[in-house]
Amino acid sequence: MKKFIFAMFLMIFCSAVFAAPKEIIIIRHGDKLSQPNPGPCLSPNGIMRSIEFAFYFLKKFGEPDFIFATDPAREDSSIRELQTVAPLANMLASKHPDSGFPILHPFVSKDYAKLAADLLQNKEYQNKTVLVCWNHTKIPQLAQELGVTQPIKKWHSEDFDSVYVLEFDSQGKMQKFTRLKDQYPLASDSSWEKLQKG
Repeated sequence: MKKFIFAMFLMIFCSAVFAAPKEIIIIRHGDKLSQPNPGPCLSPNGIMRSIEFAFYFLKKFGEPDFIFATDPAREDSSIRELQTVAPLANMLASKHPDSGFPILHPFVSKDYAKLAADLLQNKEYQNKTVLVCWNHTKIPQLAQELGVTQPIKKWHSEDFDSVYVLEFDSQGKMQKFTRLKDQYPLASDSSWEKLQKG
């Protein structure tokens, strides 16, 4: 009986490990207003950067299979993460009119461990490319929950265009962690007036 229970445990454990995505790309939200109370939305720079990011991602990584963002409804009412990946999701939706392309947001930022467990154990994500837009203060912890063992520096508050790339092998084991810096910078500062003028 003990051997049977142990065998079942190994099967469950191995299947959970094997379920890891091929690649998980993590970013933070775009720029917010530079003031004590920035509000819940992206600034004009953040809007422009979200568009820059969409083109950058498709050129660099191709189409993702899934997009995750933090849930804004249950935490401080910020929608910046959703806004940041919205242009990419809309571009993908226009390419796939029959299915659209939803942004998944089942967890708040402090639930990074739950997101990591879901990504590493749910076979729906196995061998897929997953994009995650998260709160920058929790991204190092999220990366560690996903299996990064090397020390990760604190994400600077003014850094809006770094990218974490986590690569996994076919057995669900992490093979490589890369931090890419200055990936989709803005050519110039924007404002609501500039956006209105196009």
